[in-house]
Amino acid sequence: MTREETQQTSKIQDFARESLLWLQLQHENVVHLLGIDVERFPGMPCMVLPWMESGNIRNYMEKKTFPVVQLNQWLREVAEGLTYLHDEQVVHGDLRGTNILMSEDGVAKLADFGLSVFAGERSKSFHSLRGGSERWMAPELLDPEAMNLISTRPTLASDVYSFGIVCVEIYTCEKPFHAHTNDNHVRKIVGAGGRPEKPSDPLKAIMDDDLFDLVCSCWQHQPSDRPPISTVLQQLRDRA
Repeated sequence: MTREETQQTSKIQDFARESLLWLQLQHENVVHLLGIDVERFPGMPCMVLPWMESGNIRNYMEKKTFPVVQLNQWLREVAEGLTYLHDEQVVHGDLRGTNILMSEDGVAKLADFGLSVFAGERSKSFHSLRGGSERWMAPELLDPEAMNLISTRPTLASDVYSFGIVCVEIYTCEKPFHAHTNDNHVRKIVGAGGRPEKPSDPLKAIMDDDLFDLVCSCWQHQPSDRPPISTVLQQLRDRA
């Protein structure tokens, strides 16, 4: 088998794996997979999803200014979806604003499980990074050797880290570390313990101290120091 044939086989296997995983998921804050189409694009099977006219949450937020109470509702909805995945022992692996789609009635739903893994799997490596996703990634995934780890696989704890980054992203409607244009520079900042600043722009939204403390707990440098997403969700519910 040639290298190209091997790569194509690997892509098909990844697609089948992702599709089978997604078909099993049923939650109001997770985009429902309708089925698979193998005929429309010969040689390129594709997933069939509901049409999400509102796009992702960043697109949705750029249309108008939303009150803090609505931002907090979306944080809870993202946490609800992520808690469901973790209860099913599914790691999302690529949680960020562009992978949070909005329903017609403004409900946040998690999508794009191309980096999903089952929490108990133990292989050392997984998919390569997607363009730009480093800004949402936990330090142990960016540089496992520096954390005395050998695995680059996403974990439940790395999802929690990404959730903390997403909280700031939703409050600012900007990508993390937006003042830095170089992704490699961001990697070094995160590796040294740097994190996004507390959202405090009165023209956008100001995050209160208690919520920011919760966000900070999500992006603790050591994975074992981060709370499970179910605990984070409960604290978000208690704030409602």
